[in-house]
Order: sequence, then C-alpha cells, then structure tokens
Amino acid sequence: MRMLVCTAVAALFVSSAALAQTPPAGSAPALSPNCATLQAPPVAPDGATTPRRDMERAIEAYRAWQTGYNAQVERCRADIKALEDLAAANARVFSEAQQPFIAASQAWVTEVDEFNARAPRRDPRAARVN
Repeated sequence: MRMLVCTAVAALFVSSAALAQTPPAGSAPALSPNCATLQAPPVAPDGATTPRRDMERAIEAYRAWQTGYNAQVERCRADIKALEDLAAANARVFSEAQQPFIAASQAWVTEVDEFNARAPRRDPRAARVN
C-alpha cells in the first residue's frame, strides 16, 4: 500500500510539472540556417587537361568557398553551443523545480509510514458488518 501511494504521488507531481513545461504541438525549434544549408564545394577541374589559367581561377574559387565554408561552420558550432547551453539551463531549472515535489513525496512516505505504524491493519475492501 505504501509503495502504491508513494508511486501515485510521485507520478502526479512529476507528470504535472512535466505537462506544465511541454511545448505546444508543432512548435519544434527551427533548424539553424548556419547548419542546415552548407554549400557544396566547387567542382574540381581535371588537373591533367585544364590550362594553367583556368586551374588558377578554380583554385581561387575553391579558396573563396573554403573561407566562407569555414566561417559558416564556426557559426554553426556557435549555434550548437548556444543550444547546448540552453538545454543545460533548462535541465538545471527543471531539476531545481523538482525539489519541492521530491520533498513532498518524501513527506508523504513519512506520513504513510507513521499511519501504518499506529493503525491496525485492515483491508479497506473488507465488507462491513452492521
């Protein structure tokens, strides 16, 4: 009985806090454009047949792409770090918010233990005789 009461109380407290923090359906966070739209590199020319001038232009185009790509990757990493920091902050707040519910559950366990220690054990489902 004690376990049933404790489990029910804990489930009630935890689920009510979780439901209060559940975002509405369809509100998934948007993907960062810095991470979702990485541009592909330029196509490499055939080194065996491409004239020198064309190869130099292709190398310049590749270096320009690489500079932009590296900057975008750094922005993506910064976005990911910001989301990780936000997730960690949410986890801390959630954990702190659970403390009163944990204390309340422990108080219930204590009270049920006290009750069970003093009250004669009777099956509440037993038929009463008048």
